[in-house]
Amino acid sequence: MWFDLPIQVQDVTFKPLLETRYRFERRLDRDFDGDKADNRNESFLRLRPGFTFETKSGLSGRVVFQFLDNRVSLDNGAAGTSSNPKDLVEAFVTSATPVGKVTLGRQRFGIGNQRLIGALDWANSGRSWDAIRLQRGSVDAFVGRLTVNPVMNQEVTLGAVAYTGQHGNTSLIYKADKRPDPAATNWTLAHQWSKAQGKNQWAAHAALQRGSVSGKRLEAHALGVSVTMPADAQTTLSFEANLASGGSAANATARTFDQLYPTGHLFYGAMDLQGLRNMVQLGASATRKVGADTTIKLELHKFWLADAKDGWYGAGGGQNGAFRDATGKSGKDVGWEADLTGTKALGKDRTLGAGIGVFVPGSFVRSLAVGRDKTQVWGYVMVSSKF
Repeated sequence: MWFDLPIQVQDVTFKPLLETRYRFERRLDRDFDGDKADNRNESFLRLRPGFTFETKSGLSGRVVFQFLDNRVSLDNGAAGTSSNPKDLVEAFVTSATPVGKVTLGRQRFGIGNQRLIGALDWANSGRSWDAIRLQRGSVDAFVGRLTVNPVMNQEVTLGAVAYTGQHGNTSLIYKADKRPDPAATNWTLAHQWSKAQGKNQWAAHAALQRGSVSGKRLEAHALGVSVTMPADAQTTLSFEANLASGGSAANATARTFDQLYPTGHLFYGAMDLQGLRNMVQLGASATRKVGADTTIKLELHKFWLADAKDGWYGAGGGQNGAFRDATGKSGKDVGWEADLTGTKALGKDRTLGAGIGVFVPGSFVRSLAVGRDKTQVWGYVMVSSKF
């Protein structure tokens, strides 16, 4: 049998797990309008107790619950928001079978560097799927339904097959979302590649997308390239360029790339104001290790719209407020973002993180902002532990 049952209690080894995390964020001029008081504080607490188990027959698994406390307060005295969701974020079993390693149940999933599919662990809720996954050699196949996500939508089904070889990771991803009417479906063929050349590390990604959205035929693409190089023994420099298509053609063809379910916080600025949709980006960063337990990173990003008649999309994939000009007269210059972030290990199990980001709006944002346009400022402090 694939899963050897029944199992005696004395044949099972359990290991308890506990993760805690608290993050405080402060954001100024969220809508870039200096005449509107929308400065805010955001507080995110996460508690994840659980356990792993393993049997003598080779069956293993993981069960993790999460308890969240999300709070937002506004400087203008308006009522804030609070929520305390509870979720079973992981509950799966894994076993070696004649066809490969099978994982069944609620699980987190990522492809490659999580640029298109990722666990989104920066968000307080994270992301997981009720799914079945098969891993055999260089092939990784997955099909499941979205069950835990910051914006919940249980009408999404995702299927993926990925192959990792000497030339990188190639994946074919199918997404079906029954929530809109008509339903949205698409196929994404993607490739991620990296190669060391001397002390430098080169990487590239490309994705081609076909399907339907809002009753239109979807034809979209995304691509990017980066290089990472050492400046000295403690400092690493990185340079990158990314593009994702946007807009619509006159023949009812949609061009806006569907970024799927990534961990976007890793790629396009710590402030999460930019996603992989209708965008052109140039970025540079410097990462420096200070001693044995501290890392500091400085990032600079410049953003444009790929299509001036389409909107500006954030890291979650949704449009940033009302920032869209269907005439295209507001141009493509979205703006600059600079981030300084750092982490420090506090012993073996705890980590302290902190950062600050500044977004300077470009002519596109300034032309659509009501009132006096302002620079947006964001910062955070986070303490996390895993036992």
